[in-house]
This record gives sequence, C-alpha cells and structure tokens, in this order.
Amino acid sequence: MAVSLAGRLLVALPELDDPNFYRAVVYLLDHDRSGAVGVVINRPSQLHVVAEFPMLGRAVNEPSVFFEGGPVAEHSVVALAAKDGSVEMLELEPLLRRSSERRHDVRLFVGYSGWGPGQLDGEVVTGSWLVAEGSLDDVFAEEPEDLWRSVLRRQDGPAARLAFYPDELIAN
Repeated sequence: MAVSLAGRLLVALPELDDPNFYRAVVYLLDHDRSGAVGVVINRPSQLHVVAEFPMLGRAVNEPSVFFEGGPVAEHSVVALAAKDGSVEMLELEPLLRRSSERRHDVRLFVGYSGWGPGQLDGEVVTGSWLVAEGSLDDVFAEEPEDLWRSVLRRQDGPAARLAFYPDELIAN
C-alpha cells in the first residue's frame, strides 16, 4: 500500500463480477496496512429508518432509508454524518439519545464492506475498481441510484465513457 485511499470513492468497474459490488460506489472510511473498510453509498434499501428507529425521523436526510453498506456484519449499523466539510462516523447510541436534534446529512448503513491486508490494493491494480475523488454531495446524494454513472461521467479520459456502459451487454 503506497497511499491511503481513505476518504476516496471506489467505483466498481463493469468487469467486477461480484454481485455484492455490481455498479457499487464505495466511500472508504479507512485504508491502511491492515486492510480497508468502507460503505456502499449508492444502494438505498426499501426499509425506512423510522420503521426501526422512530425517534430518528428528524435526524436523517432524504432518502430516509437504510442503505446496504456491504456484505460484512449485515446485522450492524454504521452511521455517517457531515461535519465541518468532511464525513465522520457516529456512534448509534448517542445519536439515538439526541434524536430530537435536527442533524443534516446523516445516513445509516446496514453492514459494511471490508478488505484484508493488501486485498483492496490488488483489486485496484487488477482493474476491479476505479479510485475517484468524492465529496459530501456524493456520500449524501439525494438520488443515490444515479451515483455510479454520475461519478464516472466526471472522470477524465476513457473512464468517463464507462458511464454509458449498458446495463446488459446484450442490449448494446
């Protein structure tokens, strides 16, 4: 690992055949010699946050659903919030206690994505992922389903053309 990719986006390239990451955009929370951790930010579920945590109705932004953060620890919740222009992880218990406060840009993820030592670096080198700059607008997008194409479109060179990759090659 030459440089930490924490705070960057991983955009699944069309050749990535893992169904957990088909057209996924992952925000990397941590990346070091021991591995990497992130959450998929473009997979909203159908489960509304208020169905599980009624007191958080004012705390989360739209869409106010849980997001499918990844295939690891699918019974845990990761909470992210915008603070001072960056993304920070929140502990769920204090968030539940202060639920009457209006928080902007809070998103809840069920599960997370994880890679062992050197695993993500290898996947980037072999072309499974495009590493891209991200922003708060990406992490807290109002239309997260469009994020995969949106992030690709703003890349330079051939990567931008991948945004037009058909959902199914046979449809091309």
